[in-house]
Amino acid sequence: ARYVAGLGLSYTPLTVRQQYAELLGLFSPETFADAQAQLYQAADTAETAAASSVFFIADLTDHVERKFIDITGTRQMFVQDKKMDEQKLVYRLSYRIQDGRFWIVDFSERKEN
Repeated sequence: ARYVAGLGLSYTPLTVRQQYAELLGLFSPETFADAQAQLYQAADTAETAAASSVFFIADLTDHVERKFIDITGTRQMFVQDKKMDEQKLVYRLSYRIQDGRFWIVDFSERKEN
């Protein structure tokens, strides 16, 4: 979960595309195309806006029986080295283990109820 969060949530305009490409290798085959479209669109935005993100993990909660991990932390967003936003967020990493391999089924910000 820390590896996935590091690749997906902490980046600079110079690293975002390479990190997202590495992250895509973990997505399950049936979710790969949608994830690729979303991540590359986000990479385009980060590169164009010169946006950086830093995510500080505060808590990881693994729901093994339901096959997801909630990642709680603080995200700081910067545009051209100026801090624009800071939020406490929860991301949900849904996964499966198949033939000894870890696959991401979904990785997204969890909306509050």
